[in-house]
Amino acid sequence: MATIEEGAGNLRFNEYVIEREREAASLGSLETPFGLDESGEFVDGWAMNFERIEIFTKYRGFHELSQAGGIVRITVPSAGPGAEPLDGDRQPFGWSGKINEAAADRSVWRAFDLLTDGEAAEFYRAHRPAVVFEYNDRGPGRRLTVRHNGAFWTVEDVS
Repeated sequence: MATIEEGAGNLRFNEYVIEREREAASLGSLETPFGLDESGEFVDGWAMNFERIEIFTKYRGFHELSQAGGIVRITVPSAGPGAEPLDGDRQPFGWSGKINEAAADRSVWRAFDLLTDGEAAEFYRAHRPAVVFEYNDRGPGRRLTVRHNGAFWTVEDVS
């Protein structure tokens, strides 16, 4: 199995997700923002900000960024000329589920108002969209950028 150190862009997104789940299990973590579970819902900005205030208040700000889980912030950037997200002014939006390929798909479908599998497949081939996930996981806030290469999702950048 490839690792992120071997080069982003070569690693399939869900392989990275599985790797992160294994890492969390080996560290004894009960919670990780990554997983293959496809359930989850988009969360409006008000609820997303309320949760951040609740975490900050509960831990007096000291451990806000070390708490795993919670709402994941998702941004779907422009996918090139003629492919601007329809809800760009409402981004980032929140996601209550796990970070994985299904969440990336749902985010692109939402941002570009895709309605069918065929329409999505053509959009992915033509525009190679990206999705940026911002999440908390054992330390400071982290960011993961994935990109569809026309056939499947790949990890582009982790910071």
